[in-house]
Amino acid sequence: MQNIPGGLPSTFTSDLSNQSSTVYQTVSGILKTQVNGFLSPVLPGFLGTIINSLRNPSNITDLTLVFVNQTSVPNTTTVQDLINNSTFSSFIIPGTLRITSTNPPSPTEGVASLQFSLKQDFTSDLSDTSSSGFKTLAGNVVSEVNRGFSKTKGFLRSIVNSFKSGSVITNMTLVFANKSVVPNTSTILSTFTNSNTTLSIVPGSTTANSGSALRPTVFSMAALPVTVALLMIQMLTG
Repeated sequence: MQNIPGGLPSTFTSDLSNQSSTVYQTVSGILKTQVNGFLSPVLPGFLGTIINSLRNPSNITDLTLVFVNQTSVPNTTTVQDLINNSTFSSFIIPGTLRITSTNPPSPTEGVASLQFSLKQDFTSDLSDTSSSGFKTLAGNVVSEVNRGFSKTKGFLRSIVNSFKSGSVITNMTLVFANKSVVPNTSTILSTFTNSNTTLSIVPGSTTANSGSALRPTVFSMAALPVTVALLMIQMLTG
């Protein structure tokens, strides 16, 4: 493995999957500085960036852009154009940038509910949709669920409605292009179970309901999940 000045890795290492490691903290700090630097001056209501995870292959980065309220969240095209026209774009592997709309389902869109329990201790901040703990976990969950359903016909996005105590019971809404393309319950369960998600899910805890879903929380309209693969060595030495 090659290192860059300061001892930071130029390629993915196990330290980058450990959020308490010095390497993770350093790299995530650089990422926040980079993203906040070009978005803060041009997006009214932008509060900052949460780094949800760094993972292999190709230094995939899941992050959440946080805004002061639901009305200040820009559309995905606006944010994508800002990123592509910034100096940060030179660190992005072409074709890997994904920005997920978190708007609530429209009357013409189809929905389904998805619920599962995560193998981690519940903390009080996870019941507060405005907390950084909620946003960090929700951003990671949304990224993984979106990846799992990305090849499902008509799938548009997923939204975290709530986290509740019981390990961490996660209630989500899956949004599809229209009601006719919403898969049946067994297909939704099969797709998610076979998605090779990195989420640590309690066996047997996953349930779904095709055509029925809770109304998303305020959080879902106050943030934008972003997934991108980075050219790590260029970013860290640039």
